[in-house]
Amino acid sequence: MTQPASSRRPFLCALRFISLLAASVGLNMTATDAAAADVTLARFPSLSPDGSVVVFSWRGDLWRAASTGGEAVRLTSGAAYDARSAFTLDGARIIFESDRDGLRNLWSMRLDGSQLRQLTDLDASFALSSVGMWRGKPVAFIESNLEGDLYRAMRPYAVSIDVADGAYATPERVHDAFGGAPSSSPDGAPFSLSVEARRGSDAATPGLTIAMCGCSIPPLERSRASPRTQEMMAFRAL
Repeated sequence: MTQPASSRRPFLCALRFISLLAASVGLNMTATDAAAADVTLARFPSLSPDGSVVVFSWRGDLWRAASTGGEAVRLTSGAAYDARSAFTLDGARIIFESDRDGLRNLWSMRLDGSQLRQLTDLDASFALSSVGMWRGKPVAFIESNLEGDLYRAMRPYAVSIDVADGAYATPERVHDAFGGAPSSSPDGAPFSLSVEARRGSDAATPGLTIAMCGCSIPPLERSRASPRTQEMMAFRAL
């Protein structure tokens, strides 16, 4: 099912902003980096809530720039690979993936790269999907196979981003369904999830995106799914 244009607009705008940065990102580099002034293969753009700032991953580091283009500022550096990122709802901090402690975990920092904090201490692969509200608290949504299910597919989890210094957040399963790319509205009400069927003829309907409110699935969306996918869409109410 095709996603509505409104849900795709922030991502498409972020991609456009990265293209505008390609010619100007070298302005904040040292002489050593002069040869790398042209940005190629920038990845994982994220847009601030007010649309004024874009953060992206390039050559394993995170960079920040105005969404209208101009000078790009390096936020992270070193041997670590810093990948996906997302802004907190107030735009004050950036949540991102990094393997700087040896394993991939969630980290948090201010917009200038300061006040770096590790949020999780995981030993399983995961991908950051978004930041939002869940059960009345700010969380990062991730997709992962944390529980080692026999059916090797991702489940959506919520990770608190409001943790005390020196403490780590424990991912909480959002519901019992398999699926990825979880996200919610700012008030935590609607919830979307990408579900993929992987068995037999059901593989013809991968990447089905379901729009939900409180994990209730509209009959129309359920009717479009294959039998196997419908089985996977047996959500337990939050």
